[in-house]
Amino acid sequence: MRNKEITISDDRRVVITELPLGKFGALLSAIKELPDRVDFSDFGSSIEDEDKSEQEDRHEAIGAKFVAALPALLASGWDQLMGTVKDSTDLSEKDINENVSINDGLKIIEAMIEVNDISAIVKTIGQWFGKIKKKRKEQAGSTKPSTPSQKDTAGHQA
Repeated sequence: MRNKEITISDDRRVVITELPLGKFGALLSAIKELPDRVDFSDFGSSIEDEDKSEQEDRHEAIGAKFVAALPALLASGWDQLMGTVKDSTDLSEKDINENVSINDGLKIIEAMIEVNDISAIVKTIGQWFGKIKKKRKEQAGSTKPSTPSQKDTAGHQA
């Protein structure tokens, strides 16, 4: 797994390690339990038929929306986030709670986002949702009840 070493206050070195899939599940569980005030409805609105620049603009907008939702994510899932920080670093829970400043914590979280390539994950998931929406639209379009045309009914009048 990938890792990155960063330096925080007092020249302390912290190694950030990519989360294994099982630990990522815990993070996803925390996200699932978010309050209703965090609106994720447009996160998967990428449509494959858009040209490349439109897709990039949409993915950038999704990223911005994710960043805007970050305070609610942090507030509602603080304990899970601290558990994820512990799982991603060589720091103890006590060390995180008592010796890591908010600025150092942000450096750690930034490194976690980088090591786990969160932007690529968000982009991929957005593309998946776009494909699912497109497929559902296509399926809905092909399952509409057909109405007989005038040509079909012309010879069947009573």
